[in-house]
Amino acid sequence: MQTITLNFPDNLPISKFDIEMLIASKLYEEGKLTSGQAAQLIGISKRAFIEVLGKYGVSVFGYDFGDNSNIPAGGLLSYHQDINDDNIPEYAMVWLGSTVSVDDTDLSNADASGDLDDGVSIAKSVVNGQAILTLNMNSNFSTTAHYLIGIDWDSDGIIDDTVTDSTPINGATSVVKHVDVPVDYITTLINFRIMISEEPLVAADISGYVEKLGEIEDYRKALATTEICNNGIDDDLDGLYDCDDDDCAGFTDCTTTATSGGNNGGLESNNRLADKIAKRYYNRYKTNTNDIKVNVAARNLNKLPKDHDIYRKSKNNNFALIDLMPKQAIENTVPFNSTPNENPFAIKAPAQIPTNKETNTSLNIRANPIAISGGRIDIHNGI
Repeated sequence: MQTITLNFPDNLPISKFDIEMLIASKLYEEGKLTSGQAAQLIGISKRAFIEVLGKYGVSVFGYDFGDNSNIPAGGLLSYHQDINDDNIPEYAMVWLGSTVSVDDTDLSNADASGDLDDGVSIAKSVVNGQAILTLNMNSNFSTTAHYLIGIDWDSDGIIDDTVTDSTPINGATSVVKHVDVPVDYITTLINFRIMISEEPLVAADISGYVEKLGEIEDYRKALATTEICNNGIDDDLDGLYDCDDDDCAGFTDCTTTATSGGNNGGLESNNRLADKIAKRYYNRYKTNTNDIKVNVAARNLNKLPKDHDIYRKSKNNNFALIDLMPKQAIENTVPFNSTPNENPFAIKAPAQIPTNKETNTSLNIRANPIAISGGRIDIHNGI
């Protein structure tokens, strides 16, 4: 540690402790020293240093900022000092979630992810025309927690609705709030702001820097609604939209070609084939895995004659896919070349494949300059 000697007039009306505190508090305010380092410089405890800061012109408060740049800036006061370095206040206050911290700068961004927000859980979907928010609040003394909810439904940067309420609190507690969703809401990202204080909050506090002690948290997320089949939006947030969503199967503009053979979703169907195949095989495996049997002996590919290594020997890869079919390894094999030359990525099932008994199929795909040989497909009644 450095030692600095300062000479002051004997008649200076200030004590040695006051001089040390003025220097230490200034260095602390400017971020040059932590509260622990400043306390050590003076020779007092960290708590004692923090408790006397106000006397030397350094505020014990700082702002907790909202971190969503899509809506007007906002902030609430919080204690700047954290004696135990655990983001839990030593002084009486209320906050959201398990911890609260003071932001040295405004950390807002377009994703509302500038700082830790852990106090509010927002249901994924609109339920009975309402958004459901669970506020997890905390306090270290018995008081009344006042909270304010602001919502920008259409993500235009303007808070459309505010809700204010309060609840008695002494420690951790949760409150579930149901907020009416506008009837014209279409699934899009929503901006949420939640504020809590031991002092009453009003709608005007939703933006700007409010000199009330508490915490502010911002969130940005979409709420799922019932799928609308002609608006180009994934309303129910399941990864599919409009006619690609199974929820739209009965919609007039989402008609599909009827299955021409086998079960719904058979190989001759264009009725969302991949999805139906996946569902069928998943359900089959889940309900009765014993039905899936493999005759390994009848499919011993090690017995293939060497001339079927044509794809390894050829330097120019000048071979047809049909040459790769292991006809000798699988009994009663009949190859079909069903991929059209004009569209090498279209795969069509030949109509000759039987649909009423188990059939083993090997699928070969060629994408110049390589060829990929696929495995076995068990076909039951057209899948």
